Amino acid sequence: MFMSHRSQEPAHEGLFGQVKQGALFDFGLRLGEGTGAVICMSLLEAAAKIYSEMATFKNAGVSHKGNGEG
Repeated sequence: MFMSHRSQEPAHEGLFGQVKQGALFDFGLRLGEGTGAVICMSLLEAAAKIYSEMATFKNAGVSHKGNGEG
């Protein structure tokens, strides 16, 4: 379990104190209804795809010898 965001609502401070865990982000939202969680899930899904599906330099055929050393 993770805390997606820190809300401006006072009860969030109490919750964070109880679970002793910080939020992944703080956009100053005060929208309720899980808006911060929805945003967070999209960011986490994008990060996981980048991490697991992005090609390495070797797989992409990119040379790291472009620094003038030959």
